[in-house]
Amino acid sequence: MLLGVHIQNYGLLADVKLGVLPEDFPFCPNHSKRADVAGVGKAMPLTNLVAIIGRNASGKSLFFNALEYASDCVQYGCADASTMRGRQGYASLVRQADRPIVFRLLFLPDSSEPHSYLSY
Repeated sequence: MLLGVHIQNYGLLADVKLGVLPEDFPFCPNHSKRADVAGVGKAMPLTNLVAIIGRNASGKSLFFNALEYASDCVQYGCADASTMRGRQGYASLVRQADRPIVFRLLFLPDSSEPHSYLSY
């Protein structure tokens, strides 16, 4: 189950975070206390139903395209994924050449011990 995602430099998505990431957990050495500062007792992981709401042209479809691209990268490699599904190649996905595309995904594997997480 996907608990959180962080996308950087994918098209217009400069820095998007949704759900929880390792630094949101108090036991993580890099705990950011982002949830504490926001007034939330604990960070909220993604659930089976998530609604993405926003104005037109705010990046909702691009967010899902980014997740699809990350999935394709894992399955087929970045070179092939950047030309699949109508994508124009890796150079067209990168907005600034000196800033690479970064995906951080936090999973809770289905068949794992409690509190066993996988970050990719």
